Parts: sequence; C-alpha cells; structure tokens
Amino acid sequence: MQSEIEATLRNLVFAQPEIKGTTLITYIVPGSIDLWLVSEHLTSEIATAINIKSKHVRHAVRHSLKVLLNSLEDYCYKGKTPDNGLVMLAGALDLKITDQNTIPCYL
Repeated sequence: MQSEIEATLRNLVFAQPEIKGTTLITYIVPGSIDLWLVSEHLTSEIATAINIKSKHVRHAVRHSLKVLLNSLEDYCYKGKTPDNGLVMLAGALDLKITDQNTIPCYL
C-alpha cells in the first residue's frame, strides 16, 4: 500500500507541467438542515453550471456537483444532516499520465 502511494505521488510530481486544469468544489452544510433543502440547492447549482463558457470546466463542475448530490445521502440520515454539520469535497484533476484518468484516494 505504501509503495502505491509513493508511486502515485511520484507520478503527480512529474505530471505537474502537463496538468490541464483543476476543479474543486467545497460544499459546507451547517448541522440540522433538511436534506431536501441541500439537494435542492445542489440541483439548482447543476442547472446554473450550464452557463459556464468553457466546455471542459462546465463538464468538470457539473460532474463534481452530481457526485456531491449522489453522495449526499450516504452521509445523511433521517432526512437531516449530522448535528455537527457536513463538509463535502469533489473535484476533477486532468492529467496526462499514461492511461490513468483518475487519481486514487487513500483514507
């Protein structure tokens, strides 16, 4: 596992000149807010993202917002967010590393 992490980091260091773009969305939800309000807001943000001029950025932002919307129900229960709130991150990083389109995450 450690060697996989080191290899991924090494690939990222060498690929930095070839990075085409990065999209990161940070979504912070205060505690005890109804789940339907959060999902409604994310849905409206997906609709608003259509106005982004760059096709590449528009696709990355819309995909990241959809990931947030789909994973929202995994972290919420009983129709409310957790009492201490919720912070969600989603994004896209374009790299030209062989055939690798995604970057593995280690928790």
